[in-house]
Amino acid sequence: MAAIQADEIVIHPAFSMNQTDNTGGIINSSVTIPSNALEQIVEDISEAERWNGIVRHYKLFQKIGNPNNKVYKGAKLFIGLPLQGGYVASLIKGDFNDVWADVKNNRQYGCALTTSDLTAGIQQITIITKNVGHFQQNDLIAIISQSDPIDSTGRLEFARIDQPIESNGHELTLHIKKPLRYNYPVSRIVDGYISNTRVASCIEYEDVKGTAFVSDKTSVHGTTDINEVAINSIAGITQTLTFVFDSANNFQVVSNLADVALPSGQKTAVYEPQNEAYLLPYLSIPPSFWTNDGDGDWVAGDSVKISTNPCAMPFWLVITVPLESEQSELEMIELWSSGYSGSR
Repeated sequence: MAAIQADEIVIHPAFSMNQTDNTGGIINSSVTIPSNALEQIVEDISEAERWNGIVRHYKLFQKIGNPNNKVYKGAKLFIGLPLQGGYVASLIKGDFNDVWADVKNNRQYGCALTTSDLTAGIQQITIITKNVGHFQQNDLIAIISQSDPIDSTGRLEFARIDQPIESNGHELTLHIKKPLRYNYPVSRIVDGYISNTRVASCIEYEDVKGTAFVSDKTSVHGTTDINEVAINSIAGITQTLTFVFDSANNFQVVSNLADVALPSGQKTAVYEPQNEAYLLPYLSIPPSFWTNDGDGDWVAGDSVKISTNPCAMPFWLVITVPLESEQSELEMIELWSSGYSGSR
């Protein structure tokens, strides 16, 4: 089966994108944001806001929509280029339900520039950063000389910060666990433009795949095998399905989402309710999911709740405008990710 392709990795916003503590929540799969157009979600920043300072926050999801439900293994997300001017772009790791009030004081990740050429074999990197909190001991960092993710003339490698960070104002010295594999000039010319070498701290997600878990169950003898449930990587969403048996075999199903209507089903048949937006099932539940304790089985009146999440990486994009900032080019917001295809 084909590996995950670049065009299968897409960005969706949360349903709520206003600038309040309650913004965020679950994924809105009906809206897609091109990865090279993240600045489109950022409202214009006025001169008064630049003068007084402001923080803008946006809940986003990078979804892996592979038709073969491949796992995005060893997944990492990072900013590929620091903003010019005074603004600061940061990432915060999210979950599938959080809102801004839950995360606004959480750890932020970002991107910085190197101060000098880097030579293969060294284990010390000095950078200039707008936010010293973007880098911490034990972080995985990306060292980038590529002008974009498909630039074959540049390099990208990852390293682990394994010692306390040395700080001199906004200049940080990072000590990495293993020697660098490649040389990185502080800057170079690519297609007539200057491309600087950058260092970014990475959000790590490990293996990204659709997930399901039993969040509640009411049955004397009925049990379940959650490992039998498969979430469709394209059509899966965040929702909770409540199954209520009206006989030993038949059940009715309701979603916690008001706009999702689910059909009834039978324990002895594969249950695959369709996501009409994609004409694909949200998930697949085979008869082998429905197990028992050996002393009885599922009966009328029994119920179970299955909660699901899509094959995606939830995160927050934060644009910080310090007091009296110079205007920045928001079209330079670059979100990079790295991982590889694997089976479940």
